[in-house]
Amino acid sequence: MEKLIWSIYKGLSEKGEFDLYICSLTNHGENFMVNEFKSVPSEVLILNASNKNFKARDYFTLLKTVFILSRYIARNKIDVVHSHDFFSAMVTRVSVLISVILWWHKPRKNLVTLHNLFFWLKRPHRIINRFLSFFTDKIICVSKSVFEHSFHNDRIKKGKYSVIYNAIDGEVFKPDASMNVKYREIFNFKPCDFIIGNVGAFSFRKGHKYLVKAFSLLSNDFPDAYLVIFGSPMGHEDEIFYEIEMLIKENHLEERVKIISPRKDIKHIYNMFDVFSMSSVTEGLSLAALEAMLTQRVCIYSDIGPFREIIKDGINGFLFKSEDYKDLESKLRYVIKNYPSLENVKKQARESVLNDFNYTSMINNYYNLYKI
Repeated sequence: MEKLIWSIYKGLSEKGEFDLYICSLTNHGENFMVNEFKSVPSEVLILNASNKNFKARDYFTLLKTVFILSRYIARNKIDVVHSHDFFSAMVTRVSVLISVILWWHKPRKNLVTLHNLFFWLKRPHRIINRFLSFFTDKIICVSKSVFEHSFHNDRIKKGKYSVIYNAIDGEVFKPDASMNVKYREIFNFKPCDFIIGNVGAFSFRKGHKYLVKAFSLLSNDFPDAYLVIFGSPMGHEDEIFYEIEMLIKENHLEERVKIISPRKDIKHIYNMFDVFSMSSVTEGLSLAALEAMLTQRVCIYSDIGPFREIIKDGINGFLFKSEDYKDLESKLRYVIKNYPSLENVKKQARESVLNDFNYTSMINNYYNLYKI
């Protein structure tokens, strides 16, 4: 999500019409995304709120954060406030209300982008969303599936919503045979090895266990096949990472399944994969899914709503029944056996993303919302 937000503000900054400010409610230390953000807006504000494993003192910190942010909005006379997801959108919209009440500054527009299907939210969260919608000018959804989920569960007026698809710059993510050679050498793979790739943090939402189970079923039949996952554990879901490690050991796949920490050069690494597979049980609209398609990989995704908006089964990729690792194994087996005949599927993958998930269109849509 941070990558998407950065790409939006990078595109808007190139319009030359806005002074852009970025605020992170939580402090994760210096990393390459922080540096990227600092290269775009005129100012970056990093606060110290917590959004996981709340303790008593965290509520005080959160209250303090609301007042700091409300004052920041008023002091800088922010015209458009744009927040993201549930927690940060809740805190930001409350801060906007405080800015109006205490500092007498009301932004001209209050926007929110929803990046996921928030099926884990409880009834009180839904009530909060509905209440805050009265003070929100537009709720932007990154896919039709996200809109349908929020509309059905939050029961907010339909006119509040707008769908702006996530998009990727096709000039940044593109097929490059030289990168295939380079990264196979870096990660010690042979030119003839068949590599199944995945990119995503280890969360129950990503469904990695189904991919590992599917690979275990076909690994003996295809000794040159490897599964490579670029991802890291999420602090509040460490058990998911340990579960995947145990699956790998139990199936004696230590030499066939590689887990590699996320890297900044992932845009080139996609070219190393023969197949890119995502076994997610829920998504908003995955950037990794689009990035892999732009690099002309053969893509196999679970048939959840957002992926059905991306993939036309058998034309620009393949779909398998979500949470059914045997169906995934069947699709992987088919692709491995018929790989030389799937060149058109790879080309269609890139063309469909360039046409339907166009980066310039995404930036223009946000630009039109931001214009006063």
